Amino acid sequence: MSTPLVSVCVPAYRAERFLAETIESVLAQTFVDWELVVLDNASTDRTGDIARSFDDPRIRIERNEHTLSLPENWNRVTALARGRYLKVLCADDLIAPTCLANEVEVLESRPEVAIVSSRRDFITAEGELVLRSRGLDGLLGYRPAAAVVSQVVSSGINPIGWPSSVMVRRADFEAVGGFDDRWVHPIDLHLWLRLLSYGGLYGIEDSLASFRISEGSVTAGLSDTGAQHRSALRTFVAESTWDVPRSALVRAGLRSRIEELRLRLLFSAANSASPRLRRLPSLVLDLGRRSAGSDRGSEPTTNGASVAAIGTERTRATIDRRVG
Repeated sequence: MSTPLVSVCVPAYRAERFLAETIESVLAQTFVDWELVVLDNASTDRTGDIARSFDDPRIRIERNEHTLSLPENWNRVTALARGRYLKVLCADDLIAPTCLANEVEVLESRPEVAIVSSRRDFITAEGELVLRSRGLDGLLGYRPAAAVVSQVVSSGINPIGWPSSVMVRRADFEAVGGFDDRWVHPIDLHLWLRLLSYGGLYGIEDSLASFRISEGSVTAGLSDTGAQHRSALRTFVAESTWDVPRSALVRAGLRSRIEELRLRLLFSAANSASPRLRRLPSLVLDLGRRSAGSDRGSEPTTNGASVAAIGTERTRATIDRRVG
């Protein structure tokens, strides 16, 4: 088989509900030089059957004999990749039809870029759009690595985005040793920070990914998520050569706790039976964005269709997030 330019890696655990839609979103890409590696993490449902139901030579299906932890599973599925560029796509995530094309264009034309990411949409369990074009605040267009580190630490959150929004160079991924098995919730952010040793970030303004807020994750694990995030930031700063003032970490801790409250609002409202409450996060957060002004980068960004606009779906149950 010829070597594909892009490897899309799907770690799948008990993913029967949305896996078909995830695979279909990859099949719908305008960019065609890809492989899709689906790793069934010893699921007890129909995950494997659904993955094998697709007849496309670019799709490879693997299965773990025993259920692995999330870091182990993510590292194994990426170890199976053969492409020059790498995207991890959770089994309930979806990407817009132009996602791979736009992100490949950036990595092919800009060798100084180590990470390319796009904004993303939030939708409810029923597919209703809650928030559009979130993430990458202060990080649109090209940003050098030092500026990205500063923005990540000062934000107290993960402004770069989750794996479905991100594409990286496989050589860089392997050079930093892949995902760090000390982390679960901030495993992606810790990787992005380490990859910045190999180049900067390019933020695409359009939403090229979307995820669904499930009822099972309304408040579960949010405090644990925040604690892990703060620990991952402190560990990265201690182990890296970046000059980050201690005061910045203190501010990041405070902002991280505020973000936990914002997430509780978002998750609770998104699963409310009241349409007015479901609109609350958008009204509150968009008001704050308008008052803060535009967040455009210094350079034009590539175009892409919103995933929510084409009716895509996603869910993330906290218990499955741990084994992924």
